[in-house]
Amino acid sequence: LYLNIFRKEAWPFTRYPMFSSLHSLEHVCITRLALESHQGRVDWWRPHFYRDHEQITAQIARSPAELLDWLSEALRLIEKEEGTTSRYRAVHIVERTWDGNSARDRTVKIIPVAGIRGDR
Repeated sequence: LYLNIFRKEAWPFTRYPMFSSLHSLEHVCITRLALESHQGRVDWWRPHFYRDHEQITAQIARSPAELLDWLSEALRLIEKEEGTTSRYRAVHIVERTWDGNSARDRTVKIIPVAGIRGDR
């Protein structure tokens, strides 16, 4: 009723299961992708449509065996937005957790762009 009347979604009145209960920050782990340029600069991947990042990183966390397939999809989306992926040397897979009062990032894997595309 709340959702239909107010057209607003907020915990606990939401259709999305990820927001349907409270989570302890100590148990939350988010996977993120960062892009490393040939100059060594590493920046978070921030696609125009943020849901693309959410979907791909969720799939990477859920099915690590399909990692290269999902990273290939990320590169396809980057190429679609930027026109090329040639300025990137590698993709970093980063796990972000909460450590007391701040976020803590841990790089899980660094995969060269050429390795994702199969250009070995």
